[in-house]
Amino acid sequence: MRTLGNLRAARAGDLVPIPACDKTRDDRVPESEWTSHRGPVEVVLLEGWCVGARPQPADALVAAVNDLERDEDADGRWRRYVNGQLAGPYADLSLCSICGYCSGPRISIRCIRWRAQQERGVERTESSMPPMNDRELRRFIAHYERLTRWILLDEPADIVVHLDSDRVPIEYCSKKNVEPVFD
Repeated sequence: MRTLGNLRAARAGDLVPIPACDKTRDDRVPESEWTSHRGPVEVVLLEGWCVGARPQPADALVAAVNDLERDEDADGRWRRYVNGQLAGPYADLSLCSICGYCSGPRISIRCIRWRAQQERGVERTESSMPPMNDRELRRFIAHYERLTRWILLDEPADIVVHLDSDRVPIEYCSKKNVEPVFD
C-alpha cells in the first residue's frame, strides 16, 4: 500500500522503489535489489493471486475443499484467517480502478501444469529453494484451491481475459466498457 501511495503521489524527479518477488525463494527480493521508478505514473499494474478477491460468506468456509483443508485445517482456523485478510488488508487494494484476471482453459487445481512449467524453467541460485516435485507442487497448489475456485465463481474482476492452453488470449470479457487491446 505504501508503494502504491508513493506511485500515486510521485512528481517529476521522485524516485519510488518497486518491490519484486523471487519465485525461487517464495519471498520478496532484498530491498537492495529492487528497481525504482522515477517521476509520475499514469498506469500501475499490480499482479497477485488474491488481488481483487473478495471474502467468502462465512457458511462457505465450513466444508473443506480438499484433503489439505480436511487434514490440516479441520477447525477452519486458516480459512477464517485468510477470509479476514481478504475483508481487511486486501480490501484496501480496492483503490485499483480496474481489476482484471487471466483465466486458463478448464482450470483444474489437480492438473495445473503452468506452475510446473514455471518450476522447471526458473533459473536457480545458491539462495533458491530447490524446484518442487509433483507431490510438493500438488500440496502447494492445494493451499490456493479454495481462493481460485471462489474467484472464478464470484467473478470480482472488471476484465477477464480467457487464455488457451498455450496462454494465448482468445476471448475478452468486460464489465466496464473497456476495449480490448488485442483481436
